[in-house]
Amino acid sequence: MVVGFLLGSGLGPRRRRAVKCSVAQDVAVSVGDGKSVAKKDVSISTYPQSPVTDVLAMAVESSSWTCVAQHFQRNAKFDGLSMIDEHHGDPVRWTHKEVYEQICMFAAALEELGIKKGDVVSIFSESSARATVADAGILFIGGASAARGGNAPIDELKYIYEHSESVGLVVESRKILTKMLEVLPREKVKFVVLLCGDLPEEAFESGVKCYTFAEVTEMGRENAQPETREIKSERDGLAAMLYTSGTTGQPKGVPLTHANLLHQVKHVSIGSADPCPGETFLSILPVWHIFERTGQHFFSARRAAIAFTNTKSLRNDLKKHRPEFLVGVPRVFDVIYSGIMNKMEKESMLKKAIFFLFYWISKKRVLARRIVHGYAKTKESPPLMKKVLSLIAMVLLTPLDLLAQVIVSSNT
Repeated sequence: MVVGFLLGSGLGPRRRRAVKCSVAQDVAVSVGDGKSVAKKDVSISTYPQSPVTDVLAMAVESSSWTCVAQHFQRNAKFDGLSMIDEHHGDPVRWTHKEVYEQICMFAAALEELGIKKGDVVSIFSESSARATVADAGILFIGGASAARGGNAPIDELKYIYEHSESVGLVVESRKILTKMLEVLPREKVKFVVLLCGDLPEEAFESGVKCYTFAEVTEMGRENAQPETREIKSERDGLAAMLYTSGTTGQPKGVPLTHANLLHQVKHVSIGSADPCPGETFLSILPVWHIFERTGQHFFSARRAAIAFTNTKSLRNDLKKHRPEFLVGVPRVFDVIYSGIMNKMEKESMLKKAIFFLFYWISKKRVLARRIVHGYAKTKESPPLMKKVLSLIAMVLLTPLDLLAQVIVSSNT
């Protein structure tokens, strides 16, 4: 599957200080094994002036981390926005401190409900602020999550719950909760947490302990102890069970350790385009998508805010949040591309001419850059002369491409 970071390309202004930013960078991310290398407006007065400084600090700090979600604990001492979610339950805008406190309360409640180190809890939800808090709370106490989207067939969700040997369940909607209570044996479910809305009548009649997200966090408030909270996970311990889509049979579970995911947090870098504190990452992929999971930890560890969206709200949220970063699959970028082209069809001939001229310049510059750096999709390595000509084209087109970026950013 083709995936990529969309960086700075007119989506939002780069809030840099004392650093020159590139317009776009190519990056490939894979799940590391702990050894191999894979290759919004808040006050920034106390933030590092360069992303390079932050990357170096991250490498040093994360070396001692035992939990991939440990950045939430570290971030709590900084000001700034951490999560924005206007589409999954009641809208939230949480600061770094508030997110960490929510995680600690959720973790404390899980301990009170009998969840212990090594247990697995299933999360059937789309990506959201509350689902992220729930996942981090599970990780804090040494547990692991088995994630899948709530739109998957109920038989598939049942299989994942049982195959992962989950002992508890976190769901996004009342609909999923009701269906799961119908198919899961009561003795295999210690509790169910509903992330959005109120509990349905079936929850009270099921004989299973069911709670809303608010009830769970309130349950753990007294023993949250954010100042002294001990993270019980281990680097080599299980962090997540991610499952395939199941289109060719039963879903296949892929176990990932904290070391697997921490490798990305520590080693991945996109050069001068690395995120700075206070910038925004727009989250749209599902929680069970490994690239999305990696992206959330990568950006949050660098104190970028996460704004959660969905397919229906994507276009509006691009305008509203003006994100610097978006992790996507081809379908996501097709939606963005189609929206832009549909809008251009309604513009005057002059605007169309200017737009397609800059569009052509940008495509040629990107292609030239890929050839120069050896990233072009060719069966054989390009001859030396082609690389020289591509380098000349890249140098000549870069100022015009940057001009286009400035014009687009000033009008969005």
